[in-house]
Amino acid sequence: STSGTVLLTPAYQDIQYLHSTEVYAAKIEDKWNLINKKGEVLNNEYESYTYSKGDYVIVKQDGKYGIITTAGEEKIQPTYEELNYAFSVYYIAKLNGKYGIINTDNTSIISLEYLSMSYWGDKEIIIADKTETETVLFDSNLTQKLSGIFIYEKDYIKARINGEDKYYTYKFEEKQAKDILTKNTLFVSKKDGKYGFVDSQGNVVVDYVYDEAKEQNKFGFSAVKLNGLWGSIDK
Repeated sequence: STSGTVLLTPAYQDIQYLHSTEVYAAKIEDKWNLINKKGEVLNNEYESYTYSKGDYVIVKQDGKYGIITTAGEEKIQPTYEELNYAFSVYYIAKLNGKYGIINTDNTSIISLEYLSMSYWGDKEIIIADKTETETVLFDSNLTQKLSGIFIYEKDYIKARINGEDKYYTYKFEEKQAKDILTKNTLFVSKKDGKYGFVDSQGNVVVDYVYDEAKEQNKFGFSAVKLNGLWGSIDK
C-alpha cells in the first residue's frame, strides 16, 4: 500500500492493476489469474483480465472480450472486439468494426453503429463519430442531444449544425455567442442564406453579404468568405 504495508507477498511472475483495490491480475506459472487482495485465486479460465469495476471484470479470450463476476459467473461471453468501461453499468463495445453501448446484461443501449466512441467522464458526455463528418453527443442518461461537428472548449461546446455555429454548455443548454465569447465585439449572424455581424445588442454592424463567416479570434479578426475566396475583417 502507499504506507508500505505488504498486501501481496512478491511471489508472482507479473501483476497488473485492474483499476480496483480489491482484485488484481497475477501471472502464475505463465498463466494469468484473477486474485483478490488476500492472494486467493478467484478465476483462471481466461487468457487475461483487463479491468474491474465493482463485482464485474472484463476478460479476454482468443482476442475477444467479455465480462465475468468476481464470483466466476460469465455475464457476457467473450465476443466483442473491444470492451471498455464507461460508467455505472455501461460499457463501450465494438463488434463488426462498429461501436455502441451495452450494459452488464449484454443489452444494447446505444446501437453498435458508430465509427468510434468515447466517454468523457469529466463532462459526463459520450462522443460518437457516426461518419467522418458527423459526430453525435449523448448525455449521461444515454439520450442523444446533438449531432454535427464540434469543438470542445473548457466551459462550452462549439457546434457546427446545418452550416451554423451554435454554443452549448456541457449540460447541453444552448447559449448565445455573446454569452460565451464575452470579449468579442462582433458576432456572426445569418439572414436569408448570407452572413453578417451584429454587436452584443443585436444591432447590425456588418451587412449580410458574406457566403460564410467565422466568429472573432482572440486577436479580434473574423474570417469571411465572399465569391469563393476567404479574407478577414477586424473588430
